[in-house]
Amino acid sequence: MQVINNPGSYQQPLESRAKKENGKERHSPRTPYREKGEEKETQTGYSKNTVGIARAYTRVREAIDAELDLAVRSFSGTPRDRRIWARIAWRVGAEAFHFALEDKLAEDRSDGVERVRNRAAAFQAFLNARFPKDGGAA
Repeated sequence: MQVINNPGSYQQPLESRAKKENGKERHSPRTPYREKGEEKETQTGYSKNTVGIARAYTRVREAIDAELDLAVRSFSGTPRDRRIWARIAWRVGAEAFHFALEDKLAEDRSDGVERVRNRAAAFQAFLNARFPKDGGAA
């Protein structure tokens, strides 16, 4: 047999082809793990639901964006502030960030916003106190 060196095809040398054919003849014993694995292959897994995961991610991103827009408007935040708050929002979740924002806005309404010189810094301090990065008590 002559091995043709064609760039579009690949032929194995005779000795490796024989090993491969002999390997196919041997069958491993059936183990419960392998049987379970075959059953799992027939079921629909989470990886087939990438559209649902993408939609959920989009909904969370839109919710966080809406909250960040409100925070920037309310506290006269800069784009840098928005990035910092976005990292916190993704870390703690959209719902927790929403409630923190609502609590701070209510606190400012009751205290009077004229007293605070830098509202963005005050909101950042509020977030840092409520959501410590090291995992301490809230």
